[in-house]
Amino acid sequence: MTVDSIGGVWTYALELARALEPYGIEIAFASMGGRLSREQYDQVVTRKNVRLFESAYRLEWMDDPWGDVDRAGDWLLQIAARVRPDIIHLNGYSHAVLPWNAPVLVVAHSCVLSWWRAVKQGDAPSRYDQYRARVAAGLAAANLIVAPSVAMRDALAADYGANFNRRSWRLPVPGAIKGCGSQCALSWKNYACRDCAAIGAHCYFRFACPLRAIRFIRAGSGIKLLRIGSRRHPEFSGNMAWLGHFRAVR
Repeated sequence: MTVDSIGGVWTYALELARALEPYGIEIAFASMGGRLSREQYDQVVTRKNVRLFESAYRLEWMDDPWGDVDRAGDWLLQIAARVRPDIIHLNGYSHAVLPWNAPVLVVAHSCVLSWWRAVKQGDAPSRYDQYRARVAAGLAAANLIVAPSVAMRDALAADYGANFNRRSWRLPVPGAIKGCGSQCALSWKNYACRDCAAIGAHCYFRFACPLRAIRFIRAGSGIKLLRIGSRRHPEFSGNMAWLGHFRAVR
């Protein structure tokens, strides 16, 4: 499983590893994007089913990343040859095109083009053309794609030509509240709230990001915002068990 040390993917990967541990499933974390903090090392140690491979290769959304992305691809193939995984779980896009010897699952946490539209209110500039092409190629090569919401699924289809015509479903959110509950480190990933607003549902949205990043939320949409500060805040991490997303699966 590819992970990075920067954003919400790290928390997502740790929670998934914890959920899979009782089933005897072992996971090799291939970390990129920067060196882990001491706290992150300690978090990995608590997961008995996780084996860590660490690097500092740039991620595909960073500035001038492609040399590092290609070198990271060679490194990932070496790890795969060593651990012989049953499935390749990528929390990014570009590396799906590599000659893997196992099925490839791509989880689409976010992307530059949809982020740019949501935060900057316009299309991403031409310097992201290679990013667009590489993401599209990765999505086309994947055996399975998971999106965090119907809106994100639609963005992947519109921006990169991702094919979601096989099947899709929504997972219900646990708890007594009506509508949905969503919390994530970065607001533009919470497309579930857009889906709820579209159907008139009341949505409780916990976030840990600047207010300027949530301009897409309309007044009177039924969305309640509960800001809790940093994603490292104890209340944020302590409530992650309540996290609910709409998911779309190809």
